[in-house]
Amino acid sequence: MFRSSISSRFVLFVSLSIIVFALGCLATAPKFSFKYGEHRAVLSNGIKVVVLPVNHSKTIEVDVRYDVGSAQDPKGKAGLAHLVEHMMFQHKLLGPKQPPTFDILPDLAVFFNAYTNWDSTHYMVRATPDNLDKVINLEASRFGFGCHTLTQEEFNREREVVRNEIRQRTGTAEGQIFQLLLSEAYPQGHPYREMIGGNDKELSNITLKDVCEFFDNYYIPERTTVIVAGPPSWKAIDSDKAIPLVTPKLIGQKVSSAFGQRTLKPKNKTERYIYGRYNKKGRGPQDSPIVPITLVPHEVTKAFDVEQSMLHVIWPVPDQYGKHGNAVNGMIGSVATLFEQFSDDWELCDDISVGLLGGVHAGIFSLSCTMSDNVTKDEVLSFVWKSADGASRLFREGKLLKEQRSRQKQQIVLDIERIGNRTQYIGDQVQFNKNISFTGDSNQFKEYMLSEFEKIDTYDGTPIKNFIDNNLHKDNAIVVLIQANKQGVKGDKRASLVFKTKSHDKTSKNFLLKSIHPLAVKEYRSPLTKASRYTLENGMQVILLPFSDWPVANISLLFNAGTAYEETAGLAGLANNYLRLPSDSQIAVLGAHWSSGYNTDHAWFGVKGINLYTQAMLKGLERKIYAGDYPQKVLERVHQQRDKTSKSNKFKSQVRMERVLHQALYGKNHPYTTKGNDAITTKQYQSLGKDATNAFRTQFYTATNATLVVSGSFDENTIRNDIESIFGDWKTTAPVAGIPKVAIKRTRPSYYGVVAKKQPQMTISIAYPSTSKAKDNNAEQLILREMLNLRMADIRTRLGSTYGIYASLSQRVAANHYRMGGNVDIRRAGESLAAMRKGIADLRRGKNLTSDFVKARQRVLQRLLKQPESSGEIVAQITNIAAFDQALNYQETLLQTVNATSVAQIKAFIIKELNPRREIIAVLADKKTIAKTFVTAKLPSPTYVDSTATH
Repeated sequence: MFRSSISSRFVLFVSLSIIVFALGCLATAPKFSFKYGEHRAVLSNGIKVVVLPVNHSKTIEVDVRYDVGSAQDPKGKAGLAHLVEHMMFQHKLLGPKQPPTFDILPDLAVFFNAYTNWDSTHYMVRATPDNLDKVINLEASRFGFGCHTLTQEEFNREREVVRNEIRQRTGTAEGQIFQLLLSEAYPQGHPYREMIGGNDKELSNITLKDVCEFFDNYYIPERTTVIVAGPPSWKAIDSDKAIPLVTPKLIGQKVSSAFGQRTLKPKNKTERYIYGRYNKKGRGPQDSPIVPITLVPHEVTKAFDVEQSMLHVIWPVPDQYGKHGNAVNGMIGSVATLFEQFSDDWELCDDISVGLLGGVHAGIFSLSCTMSDNVTKDEVLSFVWKSADGASRLFREGKLLKEQRSRQKQQIVLDIERIGNRTQYIGDQVQFNKNISFTGDSNQFKEYMLSEFEKIDTYDGTPIKNFIDNNLHKDNAIVVLIQANKQGVKGDKRASLVFKTKSHDKTSKNFLLKSIHPLAVKEYRSPLTKASRYTLENGMQVILLPFSDWPVANISLLFNAGTAYEETAGLAGLANNYLRLPSDSQIAVLGAHWSSGYNTDHAWFGVKGINLYTQAMLKGLERKIYAGDYPQKVLERVHQQRDKTSKSNKFKSQVRMERVLHQALYGKNHPYTTKGNDAITTKQYQSLGKDATNAFRTQFYTATNATLVVSGSFDENTIRNDIESIFGDWKTTAPVAGIPKVAIKRTRPSYYGVVAKKQPQMTISIAYPSTSKAKDNNAEQLILREMLNLRMADIRTRLGSTYGIYASLSQRVAANHYRMGGNVDIRRAGESLAAMRKGIADLRRGKNLTSDFVKARQRVLQRLLKQPESSGEIVAQITNIAAFDQALNYQETLLQTVNATSVAQIKAFIIKELNPRREIIAVLADKKTIAKTFVTAKLPSPTYVDSTATH
């Protein structure tokens, strides 16, 4: 049963009152409070369990964290822990002829994923509440299966998938730089010396036996934490089969029953016990403590086949969860900000970044500078040492501490509104925070959140200052200079292991029809229908939806001001990206998150922060749009960076790839093709100065052209009054002209080969323009997208030639289109392209149409039924509705339409949408690989496009 050594703690909710930094000079700093609870226990077999009630969430999440990562990889087999993570999705929990977990999860979950780092492996599944039992049981089953049901053939294929993932992430010359930094910092044999995913040679050395032993040694109870988060009580969405109210205690009992007491007996002597082996602790090997390293200061220069030289400076950092943890975190944020600011002043780096490498116990802090032309190493190093000294001065005499404490607390509160962020935060705390007893009777039993806030309150700037003074100096650093040289390191060396495709055992295509009940949608009510939608006298549309009592406000201001509205290409991006708050604005001290973005049709500005400051955030947003500035120095810097970027072969090839696709989809003269940052030469871009950018803002950032969306915790009457007083005096202007319809008619397929530098993988895109209007037939389009995804998944699950090929539906105001694509191994590109086209052709012919249709429709319904879990998700959904001028009940209507769609309808729709004469194929690789790919795929020679040509 689910047990806690302190029963009163099991039902404890904690109300935290947090002092935040006030705007302006107030006599008393305002406070805000929120309810937060943790319910923790240890099962009899050693598994830790945490239940997190999240009042505002309508979604549940089940995460399983294993205290094992790439630090436990055996010598010569780097990447094993990550490969084991992949194999956890290959168990056939329902039987040897049934699909693997990877195929089951999409029908249970609205989201699932996993990650491996140096110290941890973390699995996450998010679902509607009525699937709680299924998700818990699924996670418990694969927790105990080990190598049960895993075959050699499936292992070989998934290893090939992982090899392709590592080629995609670190297979190029740029990707190998991280491994060089680790090798220079850590001594031979150190657990953090290798990259998490390993390399192709060591991945090829890993066997199925290695995976099985890893399961046995590390996927054990004392290394396992199960975290369940969601509303403290709910009823199932399926009204015909309602379940009782679910409490944290009941959730704990479900977890205990699934993870703690099940035993699966072997069918024969060669099969081992699945759960019975966990009755005794200590099965896994004991890890040696990982202590912070002492770097041996030195300089190293290496030639890499990259386009620009780079300088990296590395320093060691202490355990991030030790007594200096706050110093590490404070140092990173402050130094990052200063380095970026100083970089603009010194103009030495075209790009600068800071970050941590290695695990939490003995990490390294790195500063990376992509060096501008004619800049020397000594000039950059002089900048680095002075920047570090400037960071130290920030913390002398306690400067900025009050503000930083408040911001750290606010950052946590803002982050953990999302249920997935909360479970991962707790997973880290359970694994690494050894200052808190998990179940003991001592005073150390505290809530992790409360402990974190207490720690923030007690630290001052002295440890941070001392840490910077003692560590971030040239006598404690490793300097790595990467010289751009075409004769240098090319990338990861490919191993001699060759994967050969074999036919897989056939799996049941109909198990879902029998084992999962159809979702009931008749009584579904979208929370968006509760929103208030009205228009100010000046024409600005406003949509308000209070979300929860979580102390957060989320605001978005949407304009019809995307790239398609530009008079000159590039203006929409400049106007959106580089608008700064007025210099006299005090809104920056609130610790709010500012964001902005744009696409072909729209531009938007957002701000998220503690709801105490909703009025101030609204005013700040208004002031930014109305009185903000485009600093001349910033624009000049952007022009310089654009000049650099435009000379990059990587940038040129990606631009040409998108350009040929846009021309084929929309025609050469449509704004979707001719406008945007990618459709302008450097000379034209540099002509766009402050006057042109301000003119774009004046024309398009107007009340008549705007929709304001607010969600979170607020009083609606107060917000209405604030909005009227803040935005009500914006001038009314004439509506902007709409985007022209796409008139192109395709009568034959088009094939393009974009010629670029040879890489380990080829990029493939297959596109079809939709025959439907932008706002019509969305139900059928969404179902078709999922059916295409099912076909594209075969490139991974059968061929193993890619980490992932996906299908997407691009919805734009003037036109929609489907796009299938991703990166594939260049040696198997022709085979992969042929398989992609065959999957589409089989869909046209109706092969397995019914089963795929049912699965696809089920997945679309599952996602539509998902209730928002945060104010940000609410704002995103409402903003999308406003962007396409849809009603607030659009989601409800779409849900009913999807549910009513028939096989006959989708069959006719597929024939119309996927007409082979409308097919567009574009690939990106070197010319030799392109030619071989089209021959293997039995396609005519493509039109070759030189990626270095001026567009």
